[in-house]
Amino acid sequence: RRYAKSFPEARQLRRKVIMHVGPTNSGKTHNALRALAAARSGQYMGPLRLLAFEIYSRLNSGQIVPLGADPASDPHPEPDAQTNFDAAPPLENGEPAPPAVRALGDPRYVRKCSLITGEERREAEDATIISCTVEMCDVRTLRDVAVIDEIQMIADPERGSGWTVAVLGVPAKEVHLCGEESAVPVVEALLHNTGDEFIVNRYERLNPLRVADEPLANLGEVQKGDCVVAFSRSKIFAAKMEIERRTNLKCAVAYGRLPPEVRSEQAALFNDPNSGFDVLVGSDALGMGLNLKIRRVVFTQVTKHRTSGREELLSTSSIKQIGGRAGRFGLHGDKDANVGIVTTLKKEALPIVKAAFDSPVTPLRHAYVNYTEGGFSRLMRALPDGSSATVIRDALAFCARLPPH
Repeated sequence: RRYAKSFPEARQLRRKVIMHVGPTNSGKTHNALRALAAARSGQYMGPLRLLAFEIYSRLNSGQIVPLGADPASDPHPEPDAQTNFDAAPPLENGEPAPPAVRALGDPRYVRKCSLITGEERREAEDATIISCTVEMCDVRTLRDVAVIDEIQMIADPERGSGWTVAVLGVPAKEVHLCGEESAVPVVEALLHNTGDEFIVNRYERLNPLRVADEPLANLGEVQKGDCVVAFSRSKIFAAKMEIERRTNLKCAVAYGRLPPEVRSEQAALFNDPNSGFDVLVGSDALGMGLNLKIRRVVFTQVTKHRTSGREELLSTSSIKQIGGRAGRFGLHGDKDANVGIVTTLKKEALPIVKAAFDSPVTPLRHAYVNYTEGGFSRLMRALPDGSSATVIRDALAFCARLPPH
């Protein structure tokens, strides 16, 4: 019941926790990233290796403009069109905000950063910032600023416990949580008795989005600037082959297991109007970490194969996250191109997508927790010899006493 006390380093601080919440393309990560770049020490935590890699590479190259820097003195003010982190709300006077991520690095902004994921470690000498996947969160080292991205994943049955650990356990003086409005109540409940200061900043989408009235009849109706979404590697490449056969348009591909360097190359080909790659085919990884010149998002399906072996309907959050990539603010030359369009391949899927975008924000009901440190081994010693991991897991669920959230 006192899960927060499992993290003594964080409990020794009165942290300032700032939530930046809003829909896709609302600029909610803008100030969080700039605060990280300005900090003496910090930690970024995201859901994907490609996101962690992007922050790592951009901090080391001086592409992220820190808070407090004078944009007028920047010799390279051009924004980086390849990043998903750059949308920013206008300034109070209505003028566009200076981009947080620049196309070219500035030596003044270079921050030494290390990369830590479940697959690799890239240690930078004398680095005071780390960029990691959320499961690699460091709950031991005191830092000035921490950024936790995609906070709504705290309710994900498979990975949500990683976000719970990060929210309660990261020992940073200032913690920025970026994601959807739906996560506010559960985070507030988690932090209720920690003594932390809690602030919520809300953002609005920067350009309009609409769901099409009709689905596509087939992949032969795919047009230049479309992003076609599928949920397995085999289906992605099958869609790519069919589109190229039916339309003569060339397709770039992007999915979560692509190496970041290849993913960036494919995104650049799609964004470049002169590359010849006019369509993008990708997975739900498109919803996180890629800034793409997408005019229309086409869902080939609204179900996804889970590790449990079942096909499950995409959550409302996932549909909004992926579909919201259409019409990315500031990436197109003409005003009409900023209007995002979302549609489907199957007629029966279109009402599901429309209902997701029409639905109000539904608060997440709970966050997930996993074993505390040493908990598995203690349970194993308490149970009969030879007890399976499944039995030990079930014993934890049976014995645990948790608050409603």
